[in-house]
Amino acid sequence: MHNLYDPDLAARFVATEEFQNDGKRRDEQWPRACRGAANAWIILVGPSPGAPVDAEHPWPGGPNRLRDGQATISLHATAIDFANGKNRNQRWMTLIDQFTRDRKFTVALAAICNLDWQEQANAALVPEEYLRAGCGGVDQVIKTTKPRIVAALTVRVWDHLAAFYRNLNKIAEEIPCAGMRRNPLRLRLFEAFDTFLIKVRHPSWPVPLTERQAYNQFVKDRVFPVA
Repeated sequence: MHNLYDPDLAARFVATEEFQNDGKRRDEQWPRACRGAANAWIILVGPSPGAPVDAEHPWPGGPNRLRDGQATISLHATAIDFANGKNRNQRWMTLIDQFTRDRKFTVALAAICNLDWQEQANAALVPEEYLRAGCGGVDQVIKTTKPRIVAALTVRVWDHLAAFYRNLNKIAEEIPCAGMRRNPLRLRLFEAFDTFLIKVRHPSWPVPLTERQAYNQFVKDRVFPVA
């Protein structure tokens, strides 16, 4: 049996395939506004889940966050299915493809988290204290999924996560990387391998060719070679 949390992407996929074919099932409850693969190789982290699906009953965010985010281990675990925008779904999947290089890996081994759970069309209106408080909950998801890549979707998310791991003394190295908006950070969260905190362009906006090339080169040089 392969390791469901293997640092190698292909090996983690094979383990997931074996797990499903053996008829096994694992479901987890994550903080609200977090969902996807319970053994995600890559996690996208945003500030909040966006505009409310039910405008009359939006999620308020902040304290008292429920744990009803759905996570599972399966070949179709990545739950990118925004009810308010099918084109949006494709853009998110395509962004993840830049790192996994294969849609089958994207569908099986990715997750989406948000630092806060406030349904808010304008993420800039989510209070800083809510984002700061949400770092601990997202960190717990990261600890259980053991990803190689944590991709921050906005500058505020990047700033809060970088500060959170800096305070924990978990940042081993800042890696100069031409073409990226921030230098990636190498995190020492697990004994067996490194995890990289990367600032990516939000899927709502087109990703320039130079930036896509930078993602691909970084994965090739620093992520796929498992130390």
